[in-house]
Amino acid sequence: MRYRYYECLPDTKRAYEKCAARIEERMSGMTDLTITPENREIVIAKCKVAHDFWTNMQEGLAAQAKHEDPKITHDAANQHFTLLESECNAIFNKPPPKPKAEEKPEEEKPAEDKPAEDKPAEENAEAKPAEDVEMAAPENAVSADDLS
Repeated sequence: MRYRYYECLPDTKRAYEKCAARIEERMSGMTDLTITPENREIVIAKCKVAHDFWTNMQEGLAAQAKHEDPKITHDAANQHFTLLESECNAIFNKPPPKPKAEEKPEEEKPAEDKPAEDKPAEENAEAKPAEDVEMAAPENAVSADDLS
């Protein structure tokens, strides 16, 4: 088992490097118009976590004796890298942020937006919501017993 583990270690390293390269490639193609600075920071933080994971895995292997079983399997490491890439792709695939619309100064707003005090009394009365009135009972009401 340990022999096979150390034999597959270069494949795991390649998987990590390919994952990081794909994320870096997508990130370099993104501009401020296609990804927000907050999302960019999230991707960078996720990549740092993966890098720390890989570094800790290598340090752990170097610290333990060759005859001991490794703490992390290749499948677990590859799963970690796949998860990182899928999380980053979800962020990259978000729709781009909409540009902020500039607000018009208050002077240019139409007269309809003025307070109700400037309007005649008739319009003020129409602006009030109608009070709730109970519905009249229907003459031919159907009960639950009639439906069976």
